[in-house]
Amino acid sequence: MLAFVLSGGTNKGALQVGAMRYLLENGHAPDFLVGSSIGSINAAYMAYNPTLEGVQGLGELWQEVTQGDVFPGGWKTALWRFIRKESSLFPNDRWYEFVKRQAERVDRKYFGELELPCYVLATDLETGKSKVFGQNPNDSILDALLASTALPVMFPPWEYNGRIYIDGGVCHHIPICIAVDKGATHVVSLDIVNALEDQRTPNTILPLAQRAFDILSHHNTVSNFDYLLFMGNMPHTYLTLQPGFPLPPTDFSKMEQLLDVGYQQTKGIMEGRITVSSPNHRA
Repeated sequence: MLAFVLSGGTNKGALQVGAMRYLLENGHAPDFLVGSSIGSINAAYMAYNPTLEGVQGLGELWQEVTQGDVFPGGWKTALWRFIRKESSLFPNDRWYEFVKRQAERVDRKYFGELELPCYVLATDLETGKSKVFGQNPNDSILDALLASTALPVMFPPWEYNGRIYIDGGVCHHIPICIAVDKGATHVVSLDIVNALEDQRTPNTILPLAQRAFDILSHHNTVSNFDYLLFMGNMPHTYLTLQPGFPLPPTDFSKMEQLLDVGYQQTKGIMEGRITVSSPNHRA
């Protein structure tokens, strides 16, 4: 059972699409997918159409998204909401409309309607525990994706069936343990990473929030790797994906480049030309 496990990564999620194109072109097709945060969007779409045609459609989706779909009003909105003591710097109504349009395009409402099993991670705000959407075939795909991408500070929490959820990456940036628990015998991790070393100390709110989330993501990634080691010598292909150029989290103008970068980095790793170290050995 081959599982693709997709991490969070905000606007860098297109890297995973390029990576999956290479994997499918070379005969590595998943039996199921697990996604957290922005990786949940990619995982659900690929579970709907796990083919090269599906990869093409997902790439087109990434090239359609704009800053206004995710961060409406820009920093003027963020400042105004901060002054008004709102629960987040940005509302999620435009993001909801964008995700809803994509869900309507593929005409799938529930996880049980997907071609492949898919599991999406969110974090229960009250208990702090992970919520795994997709275990129940009647779970709403739209609600799962909005819960999983409800990044604290940036977006408000998402309510579903009386529970309040925030971003899945708070508990599991790269939810390898869920894939193992669901029966994977080989895991391919598509991990969007921000190197913790050689970074200047941030001194404004967004870079500070991003830095804090990077540190949190790094430590829970290490925990997932420790879990994998605990479970024995399971085959694991670890793909680390990085833009290779500056990309502020509000910039959606370089999605085509990210698709190619993800493809080329995966090709280099799979062909042995790029060496990847586990997160346990990263700063």
